[in-house]
Amino acid sequence: MHDSKTILINIATRILQIFFTVQSCIISIGNIFRTYLPSTLDLLSGLVAHTDFVIEIGLIWTAHGIDRFMGYGLKYDIGFKGTHINRL
Repeated sequence: MHDSKTILINIATRILQIFFTVQSCIISIGNIFRTYLPSTLDLLSGLVAHTDFVIEIGLIWTAHGIDRFMGYGLKYDIGFKGTHINRL
């Protein structure tokens, strides 16, 4: 039979597993919307309004999101803190 300490540890472990699973899903969804939704809306509004400048911005923004998604946005092994100017 399990004692109360073991049961509490199991419950805490399950809660942490659920938390980290939900957290990673929320981060993924947030990244998709932050990266693609605004740029796609910009691109579509430029197409509807026949505004070349807005279309160009939407294309560049979307391409940047795809670039980051595929990992090409990271230029250094230290992640996003390393830039071509200096270390942040």
